[in-house]
Amino acid sequence: LTDELEENQELYSLFVDYLKQLGASGNLKEFRLNYVQDVVRILGYWPKGTNVPDPDNYLEEITERRMSSVRVGKKLQM
Repeated sequence: LTDELEENQELYSLFVDYLKQLGASGNLKEFRLNYVQDVVRILGYWPKGTNVPDPDNYLEEITERRMSSVRVGKKLQM
C-alpha cells in the first residue's frame, strides 16, 4: 500500500496503537476490520469520516491480491 522506503508517521503510530490493543481485543474480526479501515483512510484510499462498507474486499481491490487464507479466516471468525 506504500512504497518500500516511504515514511508515514501517522501510519506507524496507528500500527503501534493497534499492536498495544491487540491482546485486550475480544472480537478479533471487528478489530481487524477497524484496523483496515483506519489504514485505507490514512493512506488516502478512502475518505476520512466515512465507513468502508467491506474493508476486506476493498483491501483486496487495492492490492490486487487475496489477503487471507481459509485457515486464518476461520480463526478470526471465532
